[in-house]
Amino acid sequence: MIAQFFAFGLSAILLNKYIIIKNPLFSMGFFNYYQSQVLYPFMILLLISSVIVILSKKNKSGLSKVDYSFLLLVFYNIYFLLAWIGLVAFKHLEISEQAYVLNFLKKVLLISLFIGIYQVATHSSLGLQFIGETNISKDILGLSTINVYGYKIVRAYGTMAHPNILAGYIAILGIYGWLNIFTFSLSGLLAQIDYFKFRIKMLVPVLVLMLIKNPLLNPSSYTERIQQLTQTTPKDYIHNVFLELAFNNPIYLIGYIGILSQIYAQNKQIALSMFVLSMFDHYLITHPQGIMLLAVACMLSNHTAKKQKKSVDH
Repeated sequence: MIAQFFAFGLSAILLNKYIIIKNPLFSMGFFNYYQSQVLYPFMILLLISSVIVILSKKNKSGLSKVDYSFLLLVFYNIYFLLAWIGLVAFKHLEISEQAYVLNFLKKVLLISLFIGIYQVATHSSLGLQFIGETNISKDILGLSTINVYGYKIVRAYGTMAHPNILAGYIAILGIYGWLNIFTFSLSGLLAQIDYFKFRIKMLVPVLVLMLIKNPLLNPSSYTERIQQLTQTTPKDYIHNVFLELAFNNPIYLIGYIGILSQIYAQNKQIALSMFVLSMFDHYLITHPQGIMLLAVACMLSNHTAKKQKKSVDH
């Protein structure tokens, strides 16, 4: 029962529902997520369920290097604390319970993906804003779209804050990777390739997206992206985790590399996928859903390492 409740709490991270506590740009009629203070009510479920797991299940292991890395990054973003608590709770679970939690998370992610496919097909939302679905309409400015030879297509959000975050979860959890094309996320498609068991067919989704984004055949796709990158905002993040942390404080970069190195020690493919995502965007350290994806990657690598150890012992 405890594992089921934790699975529900962990899956709540896929719901981008937040309450605006403070918006400095309110008087101007604007909203900037990274300048505002917001509260994620569904993530409180993760906190509660994690504490229950930690208190009810014994685990004699002390703090590891990855724990210290997460705690260091708390000074960069407070949501690293929630991610760390969730990771600690996951480690307290038995292997069978961990498998249940991860499978439950994959099922909820699949639902979010199908919501995203509906958004792409209809250019509208299902009306699930109460669980964090982005309000999608052709008349709304600022949505993430892709220009396909003069025709704008809304990218799949699902219940995520951004299509790239949805793509990242699909890549790491490995559910129906070919459907990731609906996010139109190059980083997500590159991250889901199994480079240690490479097959040419794995490049098909990437090649399709590159054809769509081909600057020679579809120059508007790139000119609009360049315009977005050159626009200045009060808070600009570098679309590369390593550079963002290095320019902010190199000590944080050490913590992040510590997390990736621990993942690499347990599962090289997951570590490589996280490296790819880190090279193309900043959400893994700046957005709560992205930070939780980092924790999920640690959970998944920890689970696979435990399974391998158990099989060797037997």
